[in-house]
Amino acid sequence: MLYFRQIMNRKIIILALAMVFGSAGLFADRAHAADAGESYRIGPQDRLQITVWREADLTGEFEVSSQGVLQFPLLGQIKAAGRTTQSLDDEITRKLAESYLVDPIVTVSVASYRSQKVYVFGSVKRPGLFFLDEDPSILKVLLEAGGPEAGGTLTGDVVRLGDSPEREGGTPVEIRRVDLSALFTRGDLSQNLRLRSGDIVFVRTARDGGRGTANVVYITGAIQRPGAYEWNEDTTVLNVVLQAGGTTEYASANRSRVIRGQGPEREIFMVRVADILKGDKDKNLKLLPGDLITVPESFF
Repeated sequence: MLYFRQIMNRKIIILALAMVFGSAGLFADRAHAADAGESYRIGPQDRLQITVWREADLTGEFEVSSQGVLQFPLLGQIKAAGRTTQSLDDEITRKLAESYLVDPIVTVSVASYRSQKVYVFGSVKRPGLFFLDEDPSILKVLLEAGGPEAGGTLTGDVVRLGDSPEREGGTPVEIRRVDLSALFTRGDLSQNLRLRSGDIVFVRTARDGGRGTANVVYITGAIQRPGAYEWNEDTTVLNVVLQAGGTTEYASANRSRVIRGQGPEREIFMVRVADILKGDKDKNLKLLPGDLITVPESFF
């Protein structure tokens, strides 16, 4: 019943958005994507609703640990990270049937999406951290951010972090340009980019012409309060990390990066944030306006 209600709630939200934006074709495709929940891969910190019919002791919410497993009654630890809800449903059903229950009926759904994070900055109403669900489209995320601010032509730069610059043959950073005016005003689904965990979206308007406020730097990743912070001539990596509340317990802080500039002029600096926090001032890079600090997570 809970799973049915969740599906219906998603459909109601999508239909409401369709009426607001007046594009039935656009949201018909999104409705299909929202129901195709099996494409979503469970990750650490996701909370799962697992219901075993007529078995109250086996029913409830279960959080996926930082090691990617959940602790389930009778069965103990079950690997969840990287799997679909249907795959996990099948395994729990099979194991319960093997040793404990006759013809168990199990449903697994995601109660709270917390593992796949993206960040939205620039000309939106509510910039900040957002979580991807079964519909990882840039349109969905920007609607959650309140939509773009008015200001003429809209574009979006999606910063996608790849391999560390220290790794040969890798792609350290990829920039994807999205025509948001075409997406929002004409329903051009070719611009509805599927986001990935860790993506950083900068929304720009013809009015601001850049990443937003000039005297700002950004920090994302395994940090307590990711976001945009005011820049001045004395701003360093340490200043911003401390303003953001420090790193989380899952931070791989010595693999942090500072991304400076855009396009072919972009520079990438490796920054050992853990060493800086321990007092190594020689590694405390001085920042410029628009710099982006990324602190990677390491769950496993």
